[in-house]
Amino acid sequence: LCVWLLYKEEAKPKELYTASSSSSSSPLLDLNSSPLDEQGPKVALLLSGKRASGKDFVAAELETFLKSSGLKVTRCSLGSVNKRVYAQSVGIDVADLETNRTFKERHRLALVEHHRQRNLEDPDWVLKEVWREADGADVVLISDFRTRADFEWFSAHLPPGKILTLRLDASPEARLRRGWDPNDAKDSLHTEVELDSFCLWTAVFDNSSDGSGLLHRWFDESVIPRIQLARTFSRDRDESRQSNQS
Repeated sequence: LCVWLLYKEEAKPKELYTASSSSSSSPLLDLNSSPLDEQGPKVALLLSGKRASGKDFVAAELETFLKSSGLKVTRCSLGSVNKRVYAQSVGIDVADLETNRTFKERHRLALVEHHRQRNLEDPDWVLKEVWREADGADVVLISDFRTRADFEWFSAHLPPGKILTLRLDASPEARLRRGWDPNDAKDSLHTEVELDSFCLWTAVFDNSSDGSGLLHRWFDESVIPRIQLARTFSRDRDESRQSNQS
C-alpha cells in the first residue's frame, strides 16, 4: 500500500505533458532488470482518450518504442475482440471495421450494443481473451481503456503498482482533423464519458499536435520511467514473497 501511495504521488497523480514541459536529466534504468512473472503480463498500460484523440497512433508508436527498448509487448484492443465477434454475427468484413473509419462509425452504436449484450452473458469475456494473449509479456498495452469496470478487472489480477493509466487529451480542432464527426448519441455513450471523472491517471498527454517528436519525449521522460518503477515494484514484491516462503 505504501509503495502505491508513493507511486501515485510521483505521478501527482495527474501529469499533463505539453510542449512547455521541461526535460528530465535523470538517467534511465535497465528496462530488463527484473524477471518476468510466470503467468500474465509484467505491467499493464491502459491507454484512454476520446474518439479521434489519436489512441491507435499513440499505441502503435508506444509499442514500437517499447520493443526497441528490449521489452516484449502485447498490444491489444478490447474493441477488436468485440469487432471480430460482431462481424461474424452480422456477416461483414472485420478488416473494414478495423481500417475504415467511416464504415466503423456507421456500426459504432451496434458495436456498443453487441458488447453490452455479450457482457450480460459474461462481463469478463473480452478481458479474459486479452489476458490469454498477453501471457508472458513484459507489457500488455490496452489501446482502448474506456470503463471503470476494465480498471477494476485489471486491479483484481495485478497489484496496483503494475497498472499504469495513460490519458490522451486533444482539442476539438485536432479531433476534427482526424475525422471526428460530432454526434450526441455517440459522444454521450458511457464508453466515451465514463472516465471523464476518473482521477487515477498515472500521466496525461496533450495530443493536439501532429507528429511524433513531443510524443516520443513524453515516452522517454514520463512513460518509460514509470514502467521502470512498476517493474522494480514487481521485482521487490517477488523477492519479498520468496523470502517469506523460505
